[in-house]
Amino acid sequence: MLSRFKCLHSLNLSGSRVRELLSSIGKLKHLRYLDLSYNADIKKLPTSLTRLRNLQTLDLSGCGINELPRDIEKMVSLRHLIDKCDDLIIMPCNLGLLTNLQTLPLFKVGRSNGSTFQKNCELSELNGLNSLRGKLTIKNLEHMEKATTPTLAILEAKQYLQSLKLKWEPIDDNVVSDDRGEVRIDEILLEGLKPHPNLKRLSIFCFGGVKLSSWLSSITNLTSINLVDCERCQHIPPLEQLPYLKILSLRGLHDLEYVSDQGMDSSSCTPSTTFYQSLKELKLTDCSKLLGWWRRDKDNDDDGEMTWLIELPSFPCLSKLTINGCPKLTSMPLYPSLEELYLEDTSSKPLQQTMKLVTGVAVAPSTSSCFLVPLSRLKSMSIECVWDLEVLPEEGVKKLTALTDLKIVSCPTLFQLFRGIGHLISLQNIIIRDCHDFFDEDNYDMQWQGLRSLCCLRLSGLPAMESPPLGLLQHLVIWDCHNLLVLPE
Repeated sequence: MLSRFKCLHSLNLSGSRVRELLSSIGKLKHLRYLDLSYNADIKKLPTSLTRLRNLQTLDLSGCGINELPRDIEKMVSLRHLIDKCDDLIIMPCNLGLLTNLQTLPLFKVGRSNGSTFQKNCELSELNGLNSLRGKLTIKNLEHMEKATTPTLAILEAKQYLQSLKLKWEPIDDNVVSDDRGEVRIDEILLEGLKPHPNLKRLSIFCFGGVKLSSWLSSITNLTSINLVDCERCQHIPPLEQLPYLKILSLRGLHDLEYVSDQGMDSSSCTPSTTFYQSLKELKLTDCSKLLGWWRRDKDNDDDGEMTWLIELPSFPCLSKLTINGCPKLTSMPLYPSLEELYLEDTSSKPLQQTMKLVTGVAVAPSTSSCFLVPLSRLKSMSIECVWDLEVLPEEGVKKLTALTDLKIVSCPTLFQLFRGIGHLISLQNIIIRDCHDFFDEDNYDMQWQGLRSLCCLRLSGLPAMESPPLGLLQHLVIWDCHNLLVLPE
């Protein structure tokens, strides 16, 4: 039937349960748009597809295809090859001859055969594709057994690329010797994959090197950096001066002790308006050795600690902070402008540092404008498995006037909520769970009566609590509180 439509320009077979694309598709010489997406039963494309010299868009998203046509370079008009196929094994030979190609979401580096790469899957196939734009993911970089910086400058000319993901699969240590001694192949390879400065979003997965490339801090248009499961990484280049960086996520960097290599003490640490001036979201996840943002020369006593806090830079625009699985982290830049805070399996000390300045005890006059009403924008606070949380400072709590949701779970040393809770005029929901020492011994019922917005209170796993503090509630849940004696009238 299709072979009769010889003048057909557009064909959409998306999600039509097609099991096989017949060779007669090659007769549609005028076809410019072909959508085969979400037909998981299509495993192979007919070689006749390469006869479609006028085809500009080929959409294979969600298909089961494991190989592209071998002679794909004959499709000289192809501009958009949307090949988000998880089953795709190798990339075709001469893909780099499609110089009009603008869309190529996925490129998989082929596995080497002994000391020689299979010709149809060399990373160098990307060399001629300088019109690529939008998103590009390069997978299986661990297959690059030989990597030298001069021969890998394949991304720097791609000025239209907006988003880049570089993915390795975890393997055993892979090192090569050169004039400088043993250098990880991953580090050499990453050095040669420097993108164009116009790039906006960069993600690096399972990089096996100890040190990230210095070019990371020179891609000045970056708005998002995501480092995932780079388990051996110990050094990150300076990122604080990237003017447009809005999102920074570090996950699974198990050998990282400090985000910044530069040491900082009370003599060198000064507030700076250029310190991550655009950063809005920060995630630190599963960084088990992370101690702090900077390396400190020495420990201070209480007075020295307070002086050091005064001079700490703060994130001026940070609105969302997530710290999860960083149990050793005790020092952070301050974050007075937060709207959302999520702490889990970490120390409460960074939070205490910011809240200490909320009290106004030690704010230097020259920087007081930075801390006029810190945390006054905070709307949501979730604290889970924070082992050293006993109580939050009362004066700091009074500034949390925008807080609507509060969640505290599995904090073993929490013995009471916090004084000043009556100032939380916007608070609507409270969850306190599995805090075995929680006991509201001073009975703050009068303060709780001031929580005019409080609608829901959930208390569970609080064996030491005898009487819950209650305000004006619409919804109350009490569960697994064995010593509960009485409910207020």
